[in-house]
Amino acid sequence: MVCVTILGLLTSTLVVSSSGNPLHLTGLHSWLNGRIVGGEETTIERFPFQGSFRMYGYHRCGAVIIKAHVATTAGHCVDDQDTWYLSVKAGVTEWEDEGMELKVKDYIAHEDYSIRTLESDIALLFLEGGFEFSNTIQPIYLASYGEELHPSTKAYVSGWGTMKENGSALSEKLRFAAVTIWDQEECEDAYEGINNVTSTMICAGEPQGGVDPCEGDSGGPLIVGNKLFGTVSWGLGCARPGKPSVYVKISALRKWIDSKLLAANAN
Repeated sequence: MVCVTILGLLTSTLVVSSSGNPLHLTGLHSWLNGRIVGGEETTIERFPFQGSFRMYGYHRCGAVIIKAHVATTAGHCVDDQDTWYLSVKAGVTEWEDEGMELKVKDYIAHEDYSIRTLESDIALLFLEGGFEFSNTIQPIYLASYGEELHPSTKAYVSGWGTMKENGSALSEKLRFAAVTIWDQEECEDAYEGINNVTSTMICAGEPQGGVDPCEGDSGGPLIVGNKLFGTVSWGLGCARPGKPSVYVKISALRKWIDSKLLAANAN
């Protein structure tokens, strides 16, 4: 049986993908999410756009601050949840630190999002009030529509996800790792017969494995320079050789993001 890890959650649920293979949803125990595989500890000052998307006050997934009152996360992290117990915390290196926590007043998942295919696995979180920007809380620039990364480009991913596949211990401190952007066709080949890698996805990892986001990192940032190029979505296990992590491709969905932000401002 082929299991694809949804990199945000932590119990076991099976959903059949478009290719007929079971997708292994490692999730729903939001209090049991952990660390980046093969990474190292860092501080929020280096990744001030990193947020913790929470359910009942416990870390569930990563989030990325893009405006004072808007963050992004993975579509599968919100998946029809009521907003009254959802929040985003920012400004913390250790996820249990006080920081600044705002309630989610509304969210919009992409209309094409599907738990079967993980197509367009993104959601915008609209927050009550707004974050006060400082050296520990800052928004990040988004990749422009159609902006591409060359294969072999070094990128960085951060979060509090597990340090090993099927891990369950929380990382007290934020971690990050350097990963390599994959050629799109090579990534498609790596997941042939497992799940479709589409034009709204971008892949990053190391051919030999050993470095990867893992359970609890979904929705977190993939950055190059000072721009957000991806958000963590799915992969086959964690840090396996020849199986990179798959991210939402921000440049492919930039028009959708802008349209939803414009509509929200109009209302």
